[in-house]
Amino acid sequence: MTAHHDVVIVGGGIAGASMATVLARNGVDVLVLEKTERFSDINRGEMMWPWGVGITRDLDLYDVLLGSGATVVPTLTRWNDGEATHVDLGAFVPGVDGTLNLAHPRARQALLDAARSAGADVRRGATMTGFSPGPPARVEWRDGETQRDAGARLVVGADGRASRLRRLAGIDLHAYPISHFATGLHVRGDGIPMDANVDVDQEEWMLLSFPQGNGYARVYHWFAASDRHRYAGRGAVERFLAASDVDRVPYDGAWSNAKAVGPIGTFPCGDAEADPVAPGVALIGDAGGYNNYQIGQGLSLAYADVASLSERLLETDEWTPESLTPYAEERRERLGRVRELARLNGIRTAGFRDEPERRRRIDELFEDEVFLKETGVGFFTGFAGMDVTAADLHDAVDAFERRIDRELTPMAP
Repeated sequence: MTAHHDVVIVGGGIAGASMATVLARNGVDVLVLEKTERFSDINRGEMMWPWGVGITRDLDLYDVLLGSGATVVPTLTRWNDGEATHVDLGAFVPGVDGTLNLAHPRARQALLDAARSAGADVRRGATMTGFSPGPPARVEWRDGETQRDAGARLVVGADGRASRLRRLAGIDLHAYPISHFATGLHVRGDGIPMDANVDVDQEEWMLLSFPQGNGYARVYHWFAASDRHRYAGRGAVERFLAASDVDRVPYDGAWSNAKAVGPIGTFPCGDAEADPVAPGVALIGDAGGYNNYQIGQGLSLAYADVASLSERLLETDEWTPESLTPYAEERRERLGRVRELARLNGIRTAGFRDEPERRRRIDELFEDEVFLKETGVGFFTGFAGMDVTAADLHDAVDAFERRIDRELTPMAP
């Protein structure tokens, strides 16, 4: 017999579990299908900028995350040529004192527990095998050896970048070129700064450290796409830690002497977009398109999806692609703005390996870009209260690229 629900959510990670919690708290009948029996380290999604933290407060999820062991980090310290710039992360969003840094597996579990406590029907080890848009929409799924199905007014896809639901619903994903690669490692060490997110700009690459309290941190190395095999093969962890002995910073051996407490992972950095709404389906989180990892907006964007879509679902009884168009349009514009931020960041760091002098000159040119520097605060605020569109940013970044080509042509490879 087919079970019927208001909403079936495919994927019980950050976005899916948060959506389930918000809807179930408001009396919506929710089924969550999560394919894993236990969440594991995936080497990303562990730091949230102030604007995203503010959304978790609005959704009444902030305390759930704090209860999972998340920690507030008040400062961003950027090191370039031995000089430090300190950014007060509590200055951007009222009531938010900094980034919220968390261990991804623990946060996912805490949110899924919150969804269950709110009344959602949560199934672990549940693998979706089929979808039809209806109405009503219908999801087929496998629980061990047992095949099951469920009907719903709406199926929400929160099953990540390789979303199976997106493919079954016939929604195309447009991926933009990869700008960089990154390698991440979960570490613990006595000297790692716990009161600041740290960005160390090396000549050929960049180190970022996001502390999680008690000596734990997620450390990333960002480097040119041409250097993607930097940490491939045997001895990768040892090479990563040795390289983390970065130059001209007062953290003597902080990362190079740390101990790895999780797997090492390398992944490409790029943007992608998809139409997040189709008959019987709405996509949230990375399933609906994603932002370049390099600027760390993924968690904030996921919570913004939850806030935007849940608001629409709770204010109307008509759940059709047409009625959900405001969500699709808001999301498209939001991802467009952060995509331009990522493109700008990619332009400024494009010379990681082959053109360090060109990269230095680009930074000098950037100092004259008043509009881009002013709107860059959207990195921390999510552009709240700012009258700037994705098209505005696109045009400004294009103009900056043309200026670079015009003024630095003799230095081009």
